[in-house]
Amino acid sequence: MAKKNENLKDLMVLPVERQTIGLIEGVRLTSQFDSGENRSDFVMIEAESINNFLKFQTEFGAFVEGRRTSRTASASQDWDLGLGWSGIQDMLKDGWQKGVESLKLAQANFPSSTSFGKIPDTDVAGGSLCVATYCSGAPDYYDVDPEDDSLGDTKVVKIVVPVGATADYDARYLFNRGAGIIAAIQAIERSGKQCEVWAESAATTSGQSVCQRVLIKWAGAPLDLNTMAVWLAHPATFRRTFFSGRECLWGFKTPVGSVKHILGGDYGSTCLGPVDKMSQGTIYMPLARTGNYQTAKSSMVTLTAIFKNAGFVLDFGDLSQMK
Repeated sequence: MAKKNENLKDLMVLPVERQTIGLIEGVRLTSQFDSGENRSDFVMIEAESINNFLKFQTEFGAFVEGRRTSRTASASQDWDLGLGWSGIQDMLKDGWQKGVESLKLAQANFPSSTSFGKIPDTDVAGGSLCVATYCSGAPDYYDVDPEDDSLGDTKVVKIVVPVGATADYDARYLFNRGAGIIAAIQAIERSGKQCEVWAESAATTSGQSVCQRVLIKWAGAPLDLNTMAVWLAHPATFRRTFFSGRECLWGFKTPVGSVKHILGGDYGSTCLGPVDKMSQGTIYMPLARTGNYQTAKSSMVTLTAIFKNAGFVLDFGDLSQMK
C-alpha cells in the first residue's frame, strides 16, 4: 500500500507534466500541471471497484479539511431524498430498494421492443467515436477509416456516465436520466454485448479540474439493479460520495500554486473529465444538463439522440404511448 500523505504530497510538489501513483490497491491518482496560458491542469482519481473507492475514502478520510459538505449538508435537500451522510453510507452497503422498485415500475412502462447496434459505416460516420473531438463539439467527430473500427467485432462496450449536476436539478430529473441509461445498458447487453460502466464526477475551477471515475460494473458481470440505482440514479451519490472523495484531497498541503483551487476546499463547476486516455469507441455520456430528462419519455428520446450522435442505434421502440 502506498504511503498516504507523503506520496501524494511529493506528487503535488513536483511541477511535472504528468505523474501517476497508486494511492491504495485498485486506486490510482494521475496529475498534470501545465503553467502555460491555456492551462489544462487536472488531478484524476480512478478506482477499479466501488469497494476500492470507498476504502480510499476510509484510508484518507483522516486528512479531510474544509467545509466537509458531503457530511454536513442537510438531509432535507431535494437531491438528498432524506438520506444524510449516514444514510448514503448505509445505501452504498445495502442498496436502494425503493429505487430498484421505481426502476422496475419505470421499465414496465417502456416499450417492449428495445435494440442496440452500430450505425453502418458511411462517408460521414464511421464505426467508432473519436471521444476528444466529440467532446469538443466539432461536427465531424467520427472516425471514418473502415480499417480502424474499434467496435466492429468487440463484445464489450465501455460507458462513462458523468453523474454530477448542480443542486437545482431535482431528484426526479436525475432519476429519469439514470433509469434511461440503465435501460440503455440492458438493451446493449440483450444485443449480445457486455457493458463496462464507470460513474464519473468532474468539476473545474479557473481551468483546473478534479475528476473521479469509479468502475461500477465489470464487463461480463451481471447487471445489479441495486448498484446501478444507487450510482446512476440517486443524486446523493454525487453530492455525498463524490464530494467526500474531493474532500479527501483537501488535507494535502502543497506549495504548487497551480493546484490551490483544487485542494483549497472549492467544489467547482461540473464538467467532463479528461478524454486523452479514453479508449476509442467509449460511449461518454453528456452531462445531465445536456438533453431533457423531465419525463421517462423525454429521457428515451434524449438517449436515442445521444447514442445516434455516438454512432449507434439505440431503439426503444414506439414511444408514442409513453408519457
